[in-house]
Amino acid sequence: MPVLYSDKTIINRSDCGFILNFYVAKQEGALPEELIGQVGLSPEYAKRLLVHLYTEVGKFEAQFGEIRVPNQIVTELKSQKKPSIGFSLNPV
Repeated sequence: MPVLYSDKTIINRSDCGFILNFYVAKQEGALPEELIGQVGLSPEYAKRLLVHLYTEVGKFEAQFGEIRVPNQIVTELKSQKKPSIGFSLNPV
């Protein structure tokens, strides 16, 4: 199975679960992006994926240093009211 690279993901949700839509830009900065795949997840598996990604990103940063994201994204995330998801993402 080939590995696909995505530079944009849009997540949709309903009471049944989550749909992850993966896109790739046809050219740098070009719109529209091309949808290259969709993955449906149950609510339980979506949460498991969240925990696993959090763990793996932490390991990556421990080895290679902090992953930097644009300040605009950090500002947007900090300004959003975050509902409890049943566990803490803060290191213990």
